[in-house]
Amino acid sequence: MQDDFWDRLANRPELNFVLSIKYKDAQARERIIGAAKGSADLPFINRIIARLEPERALKLQGDPGIEDVEVFGVSGADRTFHKLLELYRVYLYQVSGRFNISALNFSQNVNYFDRNSDERGDKTIAEALEVLGSRVVPSLVAVGDGADFGVGSWARSRSIIPVVATAHNEKSIMSNSARPNREEALWPLVLYADGEPRAGLDQASQEPSCGEGSHLTADQMIHPEIARIHDPGGSSFATFKATSSLCPIQQYSELLRVMLRARTPVGRVEVEPFVSYYVDSPVNRNCPALRNRWADQRRQFGAPQYPITAEDKVKLESFVSGNSIELRANYSIPLVKAFLAKLPVVTMTNAEIKERVISADAVLTMLRNFRFTDLLDVAANKRNVRFERWKQLAEKNDKPIIEGSLIDAIQSYCQNQSLFLVLPDEEKPFFQDME
Repeated sequence: MQDDFWDRLANRPELNFVLSIKYKDAQARERIIGAAKGSADLPFINRIIARLEPERALKLQGDPGIEDVEVFGVSGADRTFHKLLELYRVYLYQVSGRFNISALNFSQNVNYFDRNSDERGDKTIAEALEVLGSRVVPSLVAVGDGADFGVGSWARSRSIIPVVATAHNEKSIMSNSARPNREEALWPLVLYADGEPRAGLDQASQEPSCGEGSHLTADQMIHPEIARIHDPGGSSFATFKATSSLCPIQQYSELLRVMLRARTPVGRVEVEPFVSYYVDSPVNRNCPALRNRWADQRRQFGAPQYPITAEDKVKLESFVSGNSIELRANYSIPLVKAFLAKLPVVTMTNAEIKERVISADAVLTMLRNFRFTDLLDVAANKRNVRFERWKQLAEKNDKPIIEGSLIDAIQSYCQNQSLFLVLPDEEKPFFQDME
């Protein structure tokens, strides 16, 4: 907290404050709840969102059990809280095993005029995104629009995967997009995706949109590469593209996993579906284009199935098991980032970071050409003393690991049957009726 935080808090005119309070221990948590007129606990980041009268709020100053306090502005408190509630929902879904969420999209409701205002709750949101992006789910976050505003405070989390909007040429950052610091970046990896609207789309692309304004449209989720969006576009649109482009990576790693299982049958095998969660992006759940694509509804497309031949299984098993290669091919945050690092290189800054261009075509091209040397780069233990020997053996197997027909099947699944989780519509305001 800034040195003058409590003085500024004392001068605020509200009859009640909405504060995000970070606590150190259970005793501090109980003290905060006891002082509040109403509260909600977010234990995954050790914070309580509390409504307090000014006198009680100011008594928290000097409490040794409180690490940080952030003010939520009155006009945006509900919206901020619901973002946090959704992030907590993602955490609970994942750790409970209810859903295996494959990607988190955080891009909506990033407004120009209240950015970096110290009242949006961005510090609290960044903490929540750090928890999710470091150990729960690959988290793709729009850096924000408006170059003069700088990168949004919500994206200042080292573990997230930031997405910056480019022009159609994918070689220059859109004037409408925020951009990383040219000399230094917060993140080890930055993705760049086309964020400009495309003119001249055929009329058919409008039919499945089923949403407008603050609602996420179906075409932005299903086929963002050709989705209709309002001018001038930006990093939110780019993030939709980046999120959907993780689906082929997840399905590819799932195929590797089942092919390496000793008891995996040949023929048709089932793998985990791709489930993406879009935070703060309400949609029309009755849209025909999204029928059977909701992970939390009973009627949905079944698990994806792919044909596995004995030859492909033996080839992969012989290379990995036959050479005692230490491999972690299961879908995970580190594996996703390693795959993304194999995408086409772009240089937009002078910072010492990995900058990559992502699109559906780029990901599919990468997977069509993915060889054993690439597999070692993304999934093998490079600290093993035998790693260089493994590389030499891999160079002798210069054919793609998975045949092109299987990549075609992955592409078809991702476009037509992957699943989504999203808040169906705006929930009832939380603070309005809190007692």
